[in-house]
Amino acid sequence: MLVFQKIVRILVKIFMYISIAAVVALLVLTITDVSLRLVLKAPITGVIEISQVLLVSIMAAMGAVIIEKRNIEVKAVVEAVPRKVGLGMDIVTLLMSIAYFFILGWQTLESLKFSIQFNVVYSMLRLPEWPFMLLLGLSFTVCGFAAVVYLMNRIETRNEIVVKDKTDASGNPELAILKNQD
Repeated sequence: MLVFQKIVRILVKIFMYISIAAVVALLVLTITDVSLRLVLKAPITGVIEISQVLLVSIMAAMGAVIIEKRNIEVKAVVEAVPRKVGLGMDIVTLLMSIAYFFILGWQTLESLKFSIQFNVVYSMLRLPEWPFMLLLGLSFTVCGFAAVVYLMNRIETRNEIVVKDKTDASGNPELAILKNQD
């Protein structure tokens, strides 16, 4: 299963970089629009629509959150029960999350077929909807695979997962996924 984990980590990295690029584009676009609106009284046409479309790409980073174990965990119930019961609860919760991500990915990709068949476009800029639907559907699917890897690691260790603050040599926090230690 090590090859599967490496492939999933590579996919997660790719989708994380897509998300980062979209967020940077979103920030630059918004700052430019506000600046042009204030200085030249000439806002960029369709900025709100473009921003809404770019917000879809934020989901692409969710796989990195899962792989890096940076998701929020509420452990009040898990810590109140015996360790094996807590592990069982973790596994059941993770299996439900995996099913959720794969179902969302499947349904989004089903909607993609409709978008392509009927040439659905966004109203103002007439951008086709399908590329963004494809990104969203694939993002959900990658999240499902990332959750599978997370579950495999959870079962292997059989220990409570402790989120560690990974830092570089200068003490700055970093995502370990960006390193080539995979």
